[in-house]
Amino acid sequence: MLSRPLMDSKISVIDNRVIKPVVYIIDSDQKLQLSLSRQLNLHDVAVELFESAENFLKIKLRSRPACLVIDVNLPDMDGIALLEHINNLGHRLPAIVLCSPEVPSS
Repeated sequence: MLSRPLMDSKISVIDNRVIKPVVYIIDSDQKLQLSLSRQLNLHDVAVELFESAENFLKIKLRSRPACLVIDVNLPDMDGIALLEHINNLGHRLPAIVLCSPEVPSS
């Protein structure tokens, strides 16, 4: 499979198909997901949202330009463990790891 970037870095050609990049956002904070996805959509970037590591791991990662935005404090697996798991599966994706203080429930 040959991949080459076009002049517009937002699009790649893989096996003669035009492929838009995707940002996988894995965070349980729905407000943050919505805010990030809106901003990325303004720049014509595809976004897929996941509230947990478990939900993300159910998908089949495709051969397309992609990166991850991962919260460290996921409900079922911490973000660093998720990155290690993804790497152990043989996927090498750039990642942005978010860390925000946990808000105690009242």
